[in-house]
Amino acid sequence: MTDTTAQDVLDHFAVTDAVKAAYLAWQTDDRYRSVVVPHVLNHRVVAVYALTHDDVMQACAATELPHGHALGDVRKAEAERVVPIRDWNPPFAFTQVLHHLLEQSGGIPTWLEFVNCIRWTGEGRAMLGEDAGRAVAIARACVDGAGNPRWTPKAINNALRWRLGNAYYSFLRELHVLIHLRSRGLDVRVHPLADALFRTDAWIDRTVLSIYIGNPRYRHEREGRKKEAQRLLGGAPRPFVFESINLPNDARRGKAYLAPENLLEQRSQEILLQRRVSGAAAVRG
Repeated sequence: MTDTTAQDVLDHFAVTDAVKAAYLAWQTDDRYRSVVVPHVLNHRVVAVYALTHDDVMQACAATELPHGHALGDVRKAEAERVVPIRDWNPPFAFTQVLHHLLEQSGGIPTWLEFVNCIRWTGEGRAMLGEDAGRAVAIARACVDGAGNPRWTPKAINNALRWRLGNAYYSFLRELHVLIHLRSRGLDVRVHPLADALFRTDAWIDRTVLSIYIGNPRYRHEREGRKKEAQRLLGGAPRPFVFESINLPNDARRGKAYLAPENLLEQRSQEILLQRRVSGAAAVRG
């Protein structure tokens, strides 16, 4: 049975001074140390590795059911005007909560299961719901120069849905990439610790993967993650190789957007070739 623990992540990545410093800073940060740190360190990735293409398709199909689409009729330009929600940065990363739900249930949570967990379960509220409530309260307290509310309750709720919905769809897209690469014999690994702390979306032995969508803002953020991963992991005794998987943006309202299979197949073959070349070079060396 394939599994990945936080200790596996540390054994693999905590080989540079920059990574060790980042890990120590995270462990001792008041925002994380009492709840987030022990949760992430206890997280074990197992169920992810058993997922199939059909599992992702079923999760995507659920978003086409009534009330199932994560973004509904929310518009990006309107959602991003609500600054306290746009800039909301909870202690638990969205991906940490989604990975936790996946491992708990053994399957990909639907959008409604994700939302219901945050709203109605004690665990979900402790991880994300209560902090979301605080962000909403801050937004509702904002007033304009005349003392009127800066945003309507609907605008605030839509902005929150935009943040959570985009995080959910990003989660589906990354799972889809992972499943495709693993189906081609690549031992792709993931863990919330590597994602949140070492800016590593996934990895294959010494190959660090950065996955991003081709819209300017998301691309900029993900390229920043890649550069941060290079900063943290560069200079390792056994060098890491940094690869990007850039997914074109073809989002359509009411549907979960996944990367085209031909693009993933092309990148799979390129990574396989790169690994064969690197392995041959290592043998010659």
